[in-house]
Amino acid sequence: MTRARAIYLLSGIALLLPVLAAFAIPSQAELVNNDRTSLSPIAYDTVVINVGSTALNTTGALSIQTVANAPGVPGRSEIVNLGVRNNTFIPGTITVTRGDKVTIYFNNQDSGVQQNFALYPYKNSNDDSIFVGNTITGPATTTYYFTAPSNPETYYFRSDPHPTMNGLFIVT
Repeated sequence: MTRARAIYLLSGIALLLPVLAAFAIPSQAELVNNDRTSLSPIAYDTVVINVGSTALNTTGALSIQTVANAPGVPGRSEIVNLGVRNNTFIPGTITVTRGDKVTIYFNNQDSGVQQNFALYPYKNSNDDSIFVGNTITGPATTTYYFTAPSNPETYYFRSDPHPTMNGLFIVT
């Protein structure tokens, strides 16, 4: 290889390095709850990694969330990992912004036990549901999609087969 060709080749690589760096995948990722506190993950069969408008599906025990809009802006996408273990929701509190498009990856780890995610305006409400997801028998997973309420306040979620098993759904 001539010296001129080697310099040309090296300059081409140097021009590509910033472009390649923009697509680099970090070697570590931190799992966090909606309130950005650390999360001890529950294993999931499917992982959705959103990069801009591209979604990649793979297997493993990690879920990564990216949001196109700035935090606190209504109408953004919110991804929530919600698990059930020993008839307890993990996490017990979910926080979203009003009008968010909510995706809940629901993981029922209780073998032979029916569970679901249902959202209500009041803790002991039966008739005024905001959203009721299908019931699954564990161990199993499902995905729920809905739009968060437009009024900022505290709502309640529960498992309809176990109405005393509930959590807080905070809309800001």
